[in-house]
Amino acid sequence: MFSQQQRELVTRPNKRSCSVFRKAVLWCLSLEPGISYRLAGYIGISGFILDPAALLRDMNPAVNAGNWLVTHGAQDEMVNVRKTRAQIQTLIDAGFKIDYREYTKGHDIDDQRELPEIREWMVTRLQF
Repeated sequence: MFSQQQRELVTRPNKRSCSVFRKAVLWCLSLEPGISYRLAGYIGISGFILDPAALLRDMNPAVNAGNWLVTHGAQDEMVNVRKTRAQIQTLIDAGFKIDYREYTKGHDIDDQRELPEIREWMVTRLQF
């Protein structure tokens, strides 16, 4: 999935990479089990996990110890926020380092609060 150059970049100690997937927490989480290295951070916005038990069974421990930011809308009309809350708590209980944040919004991005917080979260993890 990643080129050799990308693998070298994400394994350097300066952490110059971050994985960002809008509305694709499912894809972001399912992508990582087979990867043997950790990115600087992972961001999921308004998503869910298809099979948390399988994810926990197959997950690379180096990845679940990584930095995760997951944001969700409290009024999301497409992805059930109660389901996402429960799934995130399951992952946290299993050792994932997840910063979970909810916003007063639907299935979109809050450019006044959420977007600046995502930017700040990324800046603290990346070195430019």
